[in-house]
Amino acid sequence: MVDQESSIVHLTSKSHNEYLTIDRNNILFIQANDNYVTIHFLDQGDVKRRMLRNTLKDIENQLASPIVKCHRSYLVNSNRIQEIFGNMNNSKLVLDGFNGEIPVSRSYVKAFKK
Repeated sequence: MVDQESSIVHLTSKSHNEYLTIDRNNILFIQANDNYVTIHFLDQGDVKRRMLRNTLKDIENQLASPIVKCHRSYLVNSNRIQEIFGNMNNSKLVLDGFNGEIPVSRSYVKAFKK
């Protein structure tokens, strides 16, 4: 559920018994793994993770811009993208606040390369 007045979002699990209330600007990326998603976010300068039982599609529906899909298993905060590198078959994103790389599927590369 998205609070239209602010950037606070309430991400819920499929059963609605677990949730995460977070400023969407603090979300780095969200990774899917079967029926679970792991939300990677900043909390007072540290990268934290929270797992919820839900699908990436359902979490994507709970969020709005700037969180966008870059891969079948990843959503990314487009405001945190520092760099995209690689070619059409093997592109990666580098995010502000995260030491790692996020894959970009061929079908999404054009949306990120300008």
